[in-house]
Amino acid sequence: MTDDRPGAQRVAFLGLGTMGAAMAANLARAGFAVTGWNRTPGRAPELEASGISMAGSAAVAVADADIVVICVSDTPDVEAVLFGPDGLVEGAAQGTLVIDCSTIAPSGSWDFAARLRERGIAMIDAPVSGGSEELRRRR
Repeated sequence: MTDDRPGAQRVAFLGLGTMGAAMAANLARAGFAVTGWNRTPGRAPELEASGISMAGSAAVAVADADIVVICVSDTPDVEAVLFGPDGLVEGAAQGTLVIDCSTIAPSGSWDFAARLRERGIAMIDAPVSGGSEELRRRR
């Protein structure tokens, strides 16, 4: 059940592949109000049953979020999710915190953080390790 109390943090999760879907589900189980979005529509349909609402674009997913978690495959994909058409910058408010869990080039993270900072959006580079193969092995 999600926490709908005034002041409860709202999370948008962008990238619902093997790693992202599991991470988003854990956030929902912990009681966060989670909105998800994936570049490939229809990915991880089981997330809706866990209380995650799905959005049609990254911009819509982040519109009411306090925190945004990104988990996609590479540097160009992170850039597209952040700055592309219907990307995060089109919907995120100043003061939003972006946590990028993608494993990308450090230079990309530095550039993206600087570009977001110009819009009043903070970014943390927090890459995950192990990958989808490791996650499947552990199940």
